[in-house]
Amino acid sequence: MLAYQVWFLQPSLPVQAFLKSEGAKALFKDRPVITLCGCRNMWLMAQERVKEIVAGLGGRIIDNVVLSDSTHSAFTFYSTPAWLLTGDKGPFFGGMIPAAGVSDADIAASARFGRAIAAQLPSRERSDSSPMFAGLGAVHVRESLIESEKAIKRSFRLWGALIRSAGKPGNLLRNLLVCLYVVFLFLVIVTVVPLLAIIKAILKPLTRKRIARQREYFAAPSGESMHLVEQGKA
Repeated sequence: MLAYQVWFLQPSLPVQAFLKSEGAKALFKDRPVITLCGCRNMWLMAQERVKEIVAGLGGRIIDNVVLSDSTHSAFTFYSTPAWLLTGDKGPFFGGMIPAAGVSDADIAASARFGRAIAAQLPSRERSDSSPMFAGLGAVHVRESLIESEKAIKRSFRLWGALIRSAGKPGNLLRNLLVCLYVVFLFLVIVTVVPLLAIIKAILKPLTRKRIARQREYFAAPSGESMHLVEQGKA
């Protein structure tokens, strides 16, 4: 199993460094891989990058689990930075804003994946690439964020190249660009992301099939279906 966090729509730098190591090459080659991602709410582009890296190492992802903050994005826009900057997860303002991070209930419920592994792995062929978590609600794709993630990823690339071109860390121009980027990112989150969500909602009747294909693609291989949980078979 490969567990990782999302940093700027990419797997975190420590995880990326590990995946570039000789040890990772030996560990993942010709092996099935389960990915486990913990994040605020955006994980699609990070998982795409993980898919590329694992495939490049000769591995194959057979299941993907995503545990995210299930509260409304408007709340996490405050709670996540507050947690990051102060270490206080909340709840905040007397409970008006829920605690940041993956909820205790979601963490406890993830035991269903362990039970699936324990039930299937002993008799499973190593060459078997079918998912073990199908029907267990391993992921939830927020369709309103699909286009937002793509747009923000492009902006990260442009800003990253611009900041690196300004010199080494500590350089005055680079520091100024970083400050400018923080302001830009804030404005994007409070303007562009909601705007894209509104546009998608308006166009939803015309793009229903396309959105369904996108959700199926990003949710694979484990998928969003909860039918085994709903039937009490998890």
